[in-house]
Amino acid sequence: MSAEARVIRASAVILFSTLLAPALQGQAWIAPSGESSVALTFQRTEFEGHFFYDGSRIPHGGSHSRSLALGIEHSLTDKFAISASVPYVGSENGIDPQPVLGRDGIDDGNYHSTWQDFRLGARYNVLDGPVVLTPLVALRIPTHNYPTIGEAAVGPDLRELQLGVDAGHLFAARNVYIDAEYAYAIVQKFKGVSMNRSNVDVEFGYFVFPRLTVRALINWQKTYGGLTTDHVFATTGPPFRNPDLPDALWLAHDRLLRDDYWRAGAGATYSMTPTVSTSFTFVKPLRGTNSHYGYLYAIGFSRTFSPK
Repeated sequence: MSAEARVIRASAVILFSTLLAPALQGQAWIAPSGESSVALTFQRTEFEGHFFYDGSRIPHGGSHSRSLALGIEHSLTDKFAISASVPYVGSENGIDPQPVLGRDGIDDGNYHSTWQDFRLGARYNVLDGPVVLTPLVALRIPTHNYPTIGEAAVGPDLRELQLGVDAGHLFAARNVYIDAEYAYAIVQKFKGVSMNRSNVDVEFGYFVFPRLTVRALINWQKTYGGLTTDHVFATTGPPFRNPDLPDALWLAHDRLLRDDYWRAGAGATYSMTPTVSTSFTFVKPLRGTNSHYGYLYAIGFSRTFSPK
C-alpha cells in the first residue's frame, strides 16, 4: 500500500469510529493482509435547534453531546477487512433544563452517559484498478435498552442492517483523491413505523505533503418513513402536541422523525509516524427537514499494527 493510500485509510479508520453520520463511514481502500488499525475518537456535537418539516429553523429543542469511540479494523486478506466500534456517549438537552414539551424523561439539564451501539462491519474489495470498488455490510446493535425519550437520549435504540458500496480514485499526479459511498439502512420498526434510509458520503482529499492531507466532506441523508414535525406538533399554540398522534408515537417521536439533511465539512489528517496518525473534522448542517442544525467536530488518533 502506498504512503498516500495509508493516509487516506488512517482518516477512514478514525471516521468509522465517529457519529458523523449513521452510514458505514467506510473507505474503498483496504490495508494489506494481517494489518490492523485501532482508533480512538472524541466527538462534540452542538445542536442549537431543529429544522421543521418545511426546512425552516426552530431555535428550540437543542442538545449537546460528547462521545468517545473505540474502533478496530483488521484485514484478513488484501481484499477483505472486518471492523468493530462502540461509542460511550453523554448527552444533555439544551437551554431549557425542563422536560421538553412536558414529557417525562431525562431532559433535566444534566448529562446522561452510557454505552450506545455496537457497530460491526465487513468490506470486500472487488475492483482495484484506476477506480477502487468495495462493497460493505454492517450491523448496528444497541448495547442495552437505554432511555430514548428526550433530547438528551444518546441514540435511537434500534437495530439496523446497512448495505453499501464505496468507490475511490487516487489522482496521483495531482495529489488528489475522491471517495464516495452509498449505503442503505434497513432499520428495526417501532410501532409499525419504518425508518429505512439512504446515505451518501463524499470525501475529497488533497495531499499538501506526504504526511498531511486536507479533506472536504459532503453528507446526504434521506429517510423513507418516520414522522414529520407537522404530524407530531400542533400548528398553533399550546399544548403543541398533535391531539391525533397516539401516545406511544408522541413519547417516541425523537427517534422516529423523518430526518433528511445535507451536511458539509472539512478536516485534516496528519501522520506523525508511518503507523500513528491524528485527525480533525468539522461538520455543519446546511439544510434539512425534521432534523437538527448546529455543528459538530471530532478529534481522533489512529495506530496501525503490521506483521511486516
